[in-house]
Amino acid sequence: MTDTFSRLSGALGLGRQLLRNDIKGQTLFADTNFSGDLQCDGYSAYVSFQKSSSGRISLGSCMAHIRRKFHDALKAKERHAAYIMQHIAQLYQIEERLRKQRAGPALRDAIRASQSKPIVKRLKKIIQTLKPRHFPQSDMGKAINYALGQWSGLDAYLKDGRVELDNNLIENAIRPTKLGQKNWLFLGSERGGELAAVAFTLIENCKRYKLNLRDYLPSTMKALIEQGPAAAPNLTPQALATHPAKTANRVAA
Repeated sequence: MTDTFSRLSGALGLGRQLLRNDIKGQTLFADTNFSGDLQCDGYSAYVSFQKSSSGRISLGSCMAHIRRKFHDALKAKERHAAYIMQHIAQLYQIEERLRKQRAGPALRDAIRASQSKPIVKRLKKIIQTLKPRHFPQSDMGKAINYALGQWSGLDAYLKDGRVELDNNLIENAIRPTKLGQKNWLFLGSERGGELAAVAFTLIENCKRYKLNLRDYLPSTMKALIEQGPAAAPNLTPQALATHPAKTANRVAA
């Protein structure tokens, strides 16, 4: 099973993790050294993963999944759904302006604190007020309950400018993997799946940072052979894109 890890660094991480059930029925991920924010939907396995991480993992919510529930309520012509959607749209408009400005984490922090945080705070109060007015099994009731259950995870995006409002970037990145899922069933072994996930991660990060994969892979492999595994953090697509001259020198050394 391929899952997505949205790291604070902004890099895409695709990890093939096997879900398992222990004797208490708790769903856990296979062992991983990942630490940071895991931006995800409300799937219960992520909560179990966070609880078993000894404090290494914090869950970040995805506004796109929250929005999707209210969009379903809007299509069902539920009362108040359009009002909620308008507030969510304001948050996305702020993010769109930040993208156009090519804003870095510090500026995103400042703008979100002054503009987004008040909207999020107001939106939560509105949703809490509306909760008693809708049956739990209605589309609107389901959207409200889902949103409130995910609300604390929005702190990740409000407190750190490196975290996105949603995890659409990750979901778009793994779409090619999803399309070939029947082929990935026969990778041969768990280790084979892990190695394939590493390859997918490198490919998607090269695409994200607009690096030529044909140039990147041979030069990186050569550098790893000559310099050893300790050089790996300086050879990632993100490192090359962020510090091209410095990284290029290390690859060439």
